[in-house]
Amino acid sequence: MGFLRRFIVFASILTLTACGEKFVYNNLDWFVVDYVDSFVDLERPQKEILTERIQLMAEWHKENELPTYIEHFDDLLSLKPNDFTVTLLTKQEARFREHSQRLIQQAAPDLYALSKQLSNEQVEELLENLKEQHEEFADEYIDIEEQERVELYQSRISKNMERWLGDISDEQERMIVNWSESIEDTRQDWVSYHSKFRDELSQLLANRNNDSLFQSQFQQMLYEPEALFSQEFELKRSENRQIARVHLSKLFQSMDEKQYRHLQDELRKWRTIAVDLAAN
Repeated sequence: MGFLRRFIVFASILTLTACGEKFVYNNLDWFVVDYVDSFVDLERPQKEILTERIQLMAEWHKENELPTYIEHFDDLLSLKPNDFTVTLLTKQEARFREHSQRLIQQAAPDLYALSKQLSNEQVEELLENLKEQHEEFADEYIDIEEQERVELYQSRISKNMERWLGDISDEQERMIVNWSESIEDTRQDWVSYHSKFRDELSQLLANRNNDSLFQSQFQQMLYEPEALFSQEFELKRSENRQIARVHLSKLFQSMDEKQYRHLQDELRKWRTIAVDLAAN
């Protein structure tokens, strides 16, 4: 589901920034600091530095990223149903990935500096809260029956498709069922990855005062998180991405005129949000 997931994340960023017109853009520092506080209790000087850096990043995002998003929306608006081939979806997925990579690259120096400023108590708190979050994931998903897992995927995919296409036909719903049944089960793989990620993060932060070790480990965890995936997990993820592209292609190509208009209206709405934010 790479293309659709990245598209939804992309739109979600704009959703947040669109709430109350300029509200989130003008208060982005508060939202991010509050999110970080849910994992680790920052000291006042740390919060002040983080707030200042977020405000600068918001200006960068407004000046540099929003015009890129608008251009991307224009390209998406030009697409006809039959244009949604597997090849096109693969290219679009890569394009959305580029958007997120630019954000990561812009934030990396500040994340690096903040990580080095954490106390031992803060590191312990961060790791414990991360473990709790991962355990909640395992508790919620690891023991559900296979049929329930498939139905969960089906519900999520249907909801996402209805968001962009409107009402789904019976034939399209059957496509979604087939898609859901084809998805490789990666629940246990994610649990194993979460455990390995915490171990690597603990080792990384233990070396935060050793610049040569910390910098290389930090960059790998930030830019190459897939390096922690097992070979089996990566194969499943690759297979699931290809399955998603094939089924998304069929779904988009099956759009009737009403669904195509709905998709166009949604894209225009998000484009207008981006234009308004860039202008303010």
